[in-house]
Amino acid sequence: MYNKEELENIIAHVKEPLLVQHRYSEEELENMPISLLKEHGFYPETPNSLVDIEMFAETIADVIYTDLPDGYLGMTEFGYHKRPIIYISNKLSSPRTEEEFCKLRFVFAHECGHVIMQNHLYEQACDRYKGQSALYAVNPETPVGIAGKRHAVFYKDYSNYRWYEWQANTAGAHLLMPPEHLNNVILTCLNNEIRKPTAWGRVSPAWLLYKIYNALKSVFRVSQATAEIATERYLKARPTLINDCACIANHMLGYN
Repeated sequence: MYNKEELENIIAHVKEPLLVQHRYSEEELENMPISLLKEHGFYPETPNSLVDIEMFAETIADVIYTDLPDGYLGMTEFGYHKRPIIYISNKLSSPRTEEEFCKLRFVFAHECGHVIMQNHLYEQACDRYKGQSALYAVNPETPVGIAGKRHAVFYKDYSNYRWYEWQANTAGAHLLMPPEHLNNVILTCLNNEIRKPTAWGRVSPAWLLYKIYNALKSVFRVSQATAEIATERYLKARPTLINDCACIANHMLGYN
């Protein structure tokens, strides 16, 4: 375990983590985290049952709340033949608002994504480069810092532009919003909304998206940004769904 000063020193000399690069398929990014949720008994029976993401994290890694360097909410230290360690900022230890609670859940899910999708990639890399160790330092909102003790390069970039951060975000989203339940919530929302008249008459695609975001935020207790990303990914495979639902709603309301 590292203290704040040691972490700051490591982050000041960072490079990409020691990983064997692997591009997962969409199916793997979904199935691997969901399989672990089921294996450890954390898969919710219904969409209204939240995944206890903190307890799940403690089944796959050691979890430590600590004072992280400024700008960092979570970090993962990969483990070589030992349990990984997830560090969570003390700033998130006692969420007082819904926004803070959602942020804490996302940080946990993101770090779990690193453990699930990448710890074995780290072990493979260590087998090639014995004696090296790596920290995975992640700030899910602003620039990413990746710390490796033997390197000295600093990257400022948003998480979705790097393959390992994108993997962690995608796997983390599936942990918080299992696809089966995500599908149920979105379709239930759309089914309800096409039967409701709006105050201004016609039902627009933008209005349906707004209602979906609110449904996801309410059911899964995620942030607006997380709800939007999940919806975008869902609709990418169903590009006409929203427009089709808007047309159906307007037809039922008597509009051509």
